[in-house]
Amino acid sequence: MKNIDIERIKNKTNNKIGYYNFQEENLQKRRIQQSFLTTLCIVLILTIGTFTVNAATNNGIVKLVNKIIKVNNQETTADIYEVPSQKIYSKCEGKYVTTEKEKCVKYLPTKDYDGNESTICYPIDTEFEDIEIFYDENNHFAGFHITGVTNGKHFDDYLKDSN
Repeated sequence: MKNIDIERIKNKTNNKIGYYNFQEENLQKRRIQQSFLTTLCIVLILTIGTFTVNAATNNGIVKLVNKIIKVNNQETTADIYEVPSQKIYSKCEGKYVTTEKEKCVKYLPTKDYDGNESTICYPIDTEFEDIEIFYDENNHFAGFHITGVTNGKHFDDYLKDSN
């Protein structure tokens, strides 16, 4: 039994365990780096794709997603949507009329005191710059101030409700 060198066996075993742990650690680091790089590539591709599509649509994505309006001097997000041409009943004309395709802004409260939808519509090629909606102390619609470009011309619409 005197021929067995316990210290040498311990050292070799410790060296093998240490080397195995070193290999596992390196493998784990590589996996983490690969995961990070894969995630970074996906994020970059999505970001670049969004910018490319946004540029191709003349900033259409940013304008529709992030259109901020002011309601009684407080910022809120506008609901801007397109309305296809349709037949509606016109109270003014007393008959059904066909409307053109329009771009509309829906704002809060969504109904006015007469129960009508709170929307303002413009021609389909309109690009809004500023939209301000005003309400009185009873939360009744009191007017709006809208600026933008339509048919290649700048417009500045202002309405003060007399009700």
